Amino acid sequence: MALKGGLNSRLRTGFFLTLNKRRIDYRTRVGRGVLHLKRCLINDLGGEDEVKTAEMILIERIAIKCAIVHFQEQALIRGEVPDYREYVSITNSLRSDLLAIGLRGREKDLTVTLNDYLKQDKE
Repeated sequence: MALKGGLNSRLRTGFFLTLNKRRIDYRTRVGRGVLHLKRCLINDLGGEDEVKTAEMILIERIAIKCAIVHFQEQALIRGEVPDYREYVSITNSLRSDLLAIGLRGREKDLTVTLNDYLKQDKE
């Protein structure tokens, strides 16, 4: 049974609204980076229409974990000593999440009908 309103409305209401109370400020550089990564992952999975709710939850977690790992790696570059246990834990968790949604993504159906092909040929 299809739910009314699609993925976005499901994520903005009820239980998912509670999960998203701690919203990311997408006006910041970090927020824009997280948003960009989320969009890239959604596109890799075939677009918003193809992404299931559970996958969207994983995508959000993946984007946050990537930001955390990025900050830890930047600290290492600056010469600071990161918490290696936390770093390894997060990167392993990130790898598991990426495997869960599929590291290679999904192929989009690019099947062209004969009529579409003939229309393109005329243009």
